[in-house]
Amino acid sequence: MKKPVLLITFLYLFTLTGCSERVGTGNNNAANTEVKWTEVTRFEGNSIKDTGTFEITSSEWRISWDTKPGDYGAMNFQIYIYKPDKSLVDVAANVIGESKDSSVQRGSGEYYLTINSAQPYTVIIEEKK
Repeated sequence: MKKPVLLITFLYLFTLTGCSERVGTGNNNAANTEVKWTEVTRFEGNSIKDTGTFEITSSEWRISWDTKPGDYGAMNFQIYIYKPDKSLVDVAANVIGESKDSSVQRGSGEYYLTINSAQPYTVIIEEKK
């Protein structure tokens, strides 16, 4: 009885081994082309400001922010995205008090931000490269 069970187990394991996929061999160009977020510009401050115009060359980009209450306590923190013709594209952030987050945007071109806050902040613009 033990011999047939051992034989079936051996055949099963042999079949699984023969069907397994080899990992790490060959040249897979898709895996070697890693897309990374690359910083375009950053803005720091603790007051309302319109930023300078920046250019996005990729189809996808993101705005990351880090803000904390300052001397006046928790306040609004808002990021408005505009085209150079002053048309509103999106509101990327609208929070009160401490926040660390990001918002993914789509579309290449030129943009500028209006950052509305009286608490300290860092805003980083990145695009996929």
